[in-house]
Amino acid sequence: MSERDGKLYLGQVLSGYRLEEQVGRGGFATVLKARRESDGASVALKVLRTKHRGKFRAERQLMREARILKKLRHPKIVSCVDFGRQGPWVFMAMPLIEGEVLSRALSRGPLAESVALDCARQILEALEYLHGKGLVHQDVKPDNVLRGPRGDCTLFDFGLALTREDVLIGRTGVGPGRVAGTGSYRAPEQAAPKGIVGTAADIYAFGITLHRLLTGALPAQISPSTDSEVAAASELSSEEGRSSAALSSELQALINSCLAELPRERPTARALRRSLG
Repeated sequence: MSERDGKLYLGQVLSGYRLEEQVGRGGFATVLKARRESDGASVALKVLRTKHRGKFRAERQLMREARILKKLRHPKIVSCVDFGRQGPWVFMAMPLIEGEVLSRALSRGPLAESVALDCARQILEALEYLHGKGLVHQDVKPDNVLRGPRGDCTLFDFGLALTREDVLIGRTGVGPGRVAGTGSYRAPEQAAPKGIVGTAADIYAFGITLHRLLTGALPAQISPSTDSEVAAASELSSEEGRSSAALSSELQALINSCLAELPRERPTARALRRSLG
């Protein structure tokens, strides 16, 4: 990173946060470890990537995510401690959480069943809370769940989240049509520009996530949409993964219920959590 090419650089102080190292990067934003100069606390700073800087829609999306997280208080959901702008940079500060995203863990193969189910229960706790607030995450997947050294899971990346008001506008049919979510985890209603998206979309994505945690691969009827998922499917075919046939009939039935074509036929997060319990 260098200042001359208009990018952030390590050691730079951004709105009171000294940048220390890059810890994550997506198509939309970069996440940097930073130290708050006022008290020395370490935070994760989410900053728009250079190509999105100055673009109203991208900046609004990051600020919207920060405002949503500011209102949430749950141990399984990342929080926002600060957000704002300095010069051309829009940022959001979150607590720095140690751990590994589940997608990285899956690169080594499926999780032990007990671990997978424990992660699943924690994800459902987060979704039950979100859905009770009228929120839809819209991008539940292993890439967006961090597992800490003690097994604690945290759901993050709320950039696509829908509020209760968004859901109501969608139901009226007057909102702008858009396809959201990640291909392999996208519910049928999310794939339709005018689809009515609600909390059931998160349940669909959860079902696919649970299958991946247990087997290392996507369900047979779901086509991979990323390189890591293609690799996982290849590993499964070479017997490095765990076959769907190895799942108990109860787990397979639970996953199938999440993948129901019609949103109203999918169970709620609360019902699923009780079933797993």
